Amino acid sequence: MATLRLPRHHIHNIFLNNFGLSPLENKNKTYSYFGFVYLMKIKIFIFTLLMNKPLLQKGLKKMSLFLLCCFIGPVIVHQAFKNQTHFLYAPVLIVGILFLITAMYYGFSGVKTLVNALLGERKTKL
Repeated sequence: MATLRLPRHHIHNIFLNNFGLSPLENKNKTYSYFGFVYLMKIKIFIFTLLMNKPLLQKGLKKMSLFLLCCFIGPVIVHQAFKNQTHFLYAPVLIVGILFLITAMYYGFSGVKTLVNALLGERKTKL
């Protein structure tokens, strides 16, 4: 059974028309700056097809919590160390350290979730 094969320039024109660009080629068949933009749009288009969007959103939520805890934790710990004679020194210090531990957890799990969303789950366990 014979398969239909399109010449390369037809495939380029199909992609260019889908992205709203016209093929800007010079005599040497090299693309101009708009050719680079065209290639980047194709890469982004293919990348979004392969990406797990719900998992990406989950990873971005974890990373936002990570950033929030990264700013709150050190501020609380600093305030605790500034007021060492106060009777609430120990509880405030413990809360600050809990924020720092939470930041580390959300940082590692957020990066892992983002990598799994962008590249896919690991097929083999190490």
